[in-house]
This record gives sequence, structure tokens and C-alpha cells, in this order.
Amino acid sequence: MTHTQKLIALSEISCINELWAPHPTYKDYWFSTFGRAVSFVYNKLRIRKITNRRKGYQSVGIGARGWQHLHILIMETFSGECPVGKQINHKDGNKRNNRLDNLEYVTPKENMRHSYDMGLQQPRRGSNCNFAKLKEEDVMKIREEYKQGISQYILADRYSVKQPTISNIITRATWDHLVEEGINATPQSL
Repeated sequence: MTHTQKLIALSEISCINELWAPHPTYKDYWFSTFGRAVSFVYNKLRIRKITNRRKGYQSVGIGARGWQHLHILIMETFSGECPVGKQINHKDGNKRNNRLDNLEYVTPKENMRHSYDMGLQQPRRGSNCNFAKLKEEDVMKIREEYKQGISQYILADRYSVKQPTISNIITRATWDHLVEEGINATPQSL
């Protein structure tokens, strides 16, 4: 099929304001600004099946290349290759909304901040943090035992941590989200 014939075939399945373009690498695969995919393998228009894959992202089968993330293919088609040090962000936080106007290149830091702002991720605090050696109950006990006069070094030995860790707990440099009974402290913002 010629380029013109492909565009005519696409006009039969297109929505108003939907634009189509061939992928720069996979020339037989075309993607739309509405997040859809078709192929012209063997000169026949085929609407590609989009499936939900790992971590909620949608993928499309690209022949022998296997499954490829749809949002990446759409950005490569309409915005070019991902710049070094950038990744793709879904502006509305919905990984299944692969419309071009919902995608943007951002830094990993911007993407992470966006996911927290959208409520897609919660900060890992306390024992939910992968590196935590203590549990919330331990921290509350450490603070109480320190108030009773037990030294930071003895507490460090007792809980198998170093003295600066005990100091940070007592001064609330860490574990500041824990509120002791009778104290109207609020957790510090992120």
C-alpha cells in the first residue's frame, strides 16, 4: 500500500481530530494521537490489540519484537526519541490514557513528584521504608525510655542501632510522623 492508500484506510476508522503517523522504526505500525495502534503488515490494515501488562501499562505486540509499551511508541512517533535523562509521564496519572495530549517527557524527579502530588504513591515512612531497622513500637519505647533517663548509648545497644540513630529519633529528625499520646504534634510536610 502507498502512503496515501494507508491514510485513506485510516480515515475510515478515525475519530474527529485524530491524527495518525507511522512509527519511525517500525514503519508498518502506525499510532494515533488518541492512543490507538494499527499495522499494515502484508498491506492490510489491522487494528492492533492493546493489552494491560506489567504495572498497569498498556502494550501492543510489534511482530518479532514482542510486546512494547504503548505510551513509549506514541511518544516516539509524535515527539521523537526520549531525551537522555527523561522519562514519560502520564499527566492525569492514568497509565491507560495514552492520548498524546496526556503524555510528556519529564525528569525522573519531576515524574516522582507528580506521582506523589496526584496521590498515586504514598511516602514510605516508618517501618514501611525498606531500610527501617525499627518498628513504630520500638521508636515509641525508645522515646519513653530516654525520658526515664536511659542513655542514648544504652538504647542504641539495646535496639541494635547506632547512637546517632537514637539521637535522631529523640530529636524527631527521623520518625517525626509518630505522635505520642497527649502531644498535639503534627507530622512535617514532605
